[in-house]
Amino acid sequence: MVFCKTSTSPPPKLRYPEQKCGTIARHSACGEHGTIGMLREIKKTALAALIVILSACQRQPITYYTPPAEVLQESLPTLVGSKVRVPNIFFGDEITYVRAIDKLPVAKGSKNYDIPIQVSLGKHVIRIGFSQGSGCAEAIFELNMQSGISYIARGKKLGRESIFRQENLRLWIEDRGGPRVTGEVIVPGGGCGGGGGGGVGW
Repeated sequence: MVFCKTSTSPPPKLRYPEQKCGTIARHSACGEHGTIGMLREIKKTALAALIVILSACQRQPITYYTPPAEVLQESLPTLVGSKVRVPNIFFGDEITYVRAIDKLPVAKGSKNYDIPIQVSLGKHVIRIGFSQGSGCAEAIFELNMQSGISYIARGKKLGRESIFRQENLRLWIEDRGGPRVTGEVIVPGGGCGGGGGGGVGW
């Protein structure tokens, strides 16, 4: 009878190649599908998203109102603001000016209140502003502008004003010759910001 001798020695250890970066790139932590590869992809995605956000946050250029192509034609109507001098060092002069025409802002409207602006014939949406010191107000008018007419924006306070209180205002547009071409809009005076001191927003 022959007996089979069983070996009690441990089986030989299997040796695998060392997983260094670049050796077994596809299955190791260093490969494109491994941990480091995933971190690289996340970094690229985050960088791309940051670039998109920064691009969106850039300030968009403002499109200002420009007179019609037929500039300097006497037949075109004009629109200009007005000023009431106030002999009071606390408040300053009352300035009524053209703030926007057809939703396009007028460049330096309050500073150039006395410069006539040419407008094409027909209906327009006019935004009139009023300022005195740090206070301001505004209102919107729809006006069918006629050939050769000089329109002027006017503003007037309703009552006396103190340092601690700002009164309501009346705003309107009239023909420089005298008659008013719009009704009066009453708006509360207040600080500038947002849609203006109580004026109607676009």
